[in-house]
Amino acid sequence: MDHHVDVSDRTVAKTYEWLHQVAEQDDFDDLNQAYHVFRAVLHALRDRVEPNVAAHVAAQLPLLVRGIF
Repeated sequence: MDHHVDVSDRTVAKTYEWLHQVAEQDDFDDLNQAYHVFRAVLHALRDRVEPNVAAHVAAQLPLLVRGIF
C-alpha cells in the first residue's frame, strides 16, 4: 500500500511544482489560472502531434499530468 501512496504523493507534488512554475513565469495570482494555461498547452500539443508521438510524450509525464494530457 505504501507504494501507491508514494506514487500518488510524487505525482501530486510534481504537478504542483509545474503549476507553480507556470504561475511564476506568467505572473499569475493563483494556481487556477496556471492550471488553465497548462491544460490548454498540453491539449494543443496533444492535438498537433501524431498519435504515436502523443503516446510517447504521455509516457514521460507524471501520472496526474498524463491524465490532463
